[in-house]
Amino acid sequence: MNELSQQSNNQSLIPIHVQLEYQNLTDADMQHVIDEQILKKQCTSLNLSGNQITHKGVTMLANILKNNKTLKILYLSENGIGFSGAQHLGDALKINTTLTTLDLYGNHIQAVGAKHLAEGLSKKSALHTLDLQYNKIGDKGVQHLAHVLHDNKTLTTLSLQYNEIGTAGAHDLADALRNNTVPYIFF
Repeated sequence: MNELSQQSNNQSLIPIHVQLEYQNLTDADMQHVIDEQILKKQCTSLNLSGNQITHKGVTMLANILKNNKTLKILYLSENGIGFSGAQHLGDALKINTTLTTLDLYGNHIQAVGAKHLAEGLSKKSALHTLDLQYNKIGDKGVQHLAHVLHDNKTLTTLSLQYNEIGTAGAHDLADALRNNTVPYIFF
């Protein structure tokens, strides 16, 4: 019995990467993805980039993330989650202590979505890498993120390119970096 328990523990340490990018997955497919890839396979990395997942599908993912202890990397780039999807992910980040990488490139989250993600980062988030390129977050969205960077010490990479960030946003980031040592900010 002890040997079986040890074997089970060793298997849980093996990274499981699931690549489902550009498969035309929709919100209707998300429950199956959650059941098979996250709950059954206990994947550590899930790539859902380039599909047709909206805030509805992300809501299901976010609910699982709140208690999930295996998924470390989640790629959701080029879907259509919008600011509502970002809100659900932000709520999950407040609770989840396992997710280290979140890629939301090109999801139209705007400043409102950045605010919700920032609220998630202000808690006990384990997130190291956050990619928010091409999301039109603007100066207001950067202001929310910069405010959180004053206290967040886990985030090491923040990608903000192509987000209509002006001088005010750049100043907010510069001010935040006086109190934080995020080594990689791209904007």
